[in-house]
Amino acid sequence: MYKYDEKDLLEIPESYQRSNFEGQKFLSYYTKSRNEIILMTSSSKNINKFSELENIFETKFLIKNKNEIIEKDIVTKELFIFLLNSVIKSNPVNEIKEIIDLFLKKFEISKKIFTTYDIGKKKTSEMHDELDNYILFSLICLKIYEYTKNLKYLNTSLKLNDIISSNIRIIKKHNLSQIINFIIKNEIEMIKKLSKENDVVV
Repeated sequence: MYKYDEKDLLEIPESYQRSNFEGQKFLSYYTKSRNEIILMTSSSKNINKFSELENIFETKFLIKNKNEIIEKDIVTKELFIFLLNSVIKSNPVNEIKEIIDLFLKKFEISKKIFTTYDIGKKKTSEMHDELDNYILFSLICLKIYEYTKNLKYLNTSLKLNDIISSNIRIIKKHNLSQIINFIIKNEIEMIKKLSKENDVVV
């Protein structure tokens, strides 16, 4: 059984520390688990390409570099929508990538994405249960992995998708189910391609 999406990871984050690779059996359990999420989120209007997501999410938020984040309170969803639209349109420039890497590090430390951040004062909100933020950040990470092939982005997306999947198992349906379906399908395709390149069968 794939154990990383069994409990509510929004409530009880997974540390992933000292996780042993369990070989082919683990990959089979992983694939089976993810395919269950695909079935749960499938619809007649499935999304097939990143370009179909362009401007689905709208925001007036605009930021040019990491320094600007230090100077203002950040509503995470607004920032992530801006970042997503930016990376869908083109390979991210250094300024955008630096912002994404900043939040990637923050997530990897806590396994939480908070509703707001005040980077300058090193404060965040207490709330971290807005699933939309995990969905948006997973999309961002998958798209950057597509550009860079840097495994840290795929690795972070896998953890985000564990959180998303664990929540879908509880609530069954989400207002962004089509996008979750797209995320999980893309993740599996990327894992299969990576596995094939390393002579591993998934």
